[in-house]
Amino acid sequence: MSGFIYDSRGNGVAFIEVSFIHSLSGQPIGQVRETHVYKISGEYIGELYNSMVVDMNIGTLESIGYNIDPGYPVYRGIPENRGAVEPEYTEVFYLLTERINYAEQSLTNFGYMVI
Repeated sequence: MSGFIYDSRGNGVAFIEVSFIHSLSGQPIGQVRETHVYKISGEYIGELYNSMVVDMNIGTLESIGYNIDPGYPVYRGIPENRGAVEPEYTEVFYLLTERINYAEQSLTNFGYMVI
């Protein structure tokens, strides 16, 4: 499987190489199994539908884990805008790039333990 992933404004936000989703700069950020989309660590995010990552309200699937290094593929460039679309389902691509601030979370948890 290959191709670009777009947002509802029609902008390219990532690309698929084999079964991995990469940011436009090439960093691996997700995995694709059939139409199911997972974070790179294996947690289920949503579905690939109309070249977008959306929540189709099918529930939460089990984590698939992270088992191989996808590497960094050749730079694909930035795709042209394909035009805005009104998505049928809620976009959830942002969940692939969402980061937890572990340092802040650790300090907060440490503060609770000290008090």
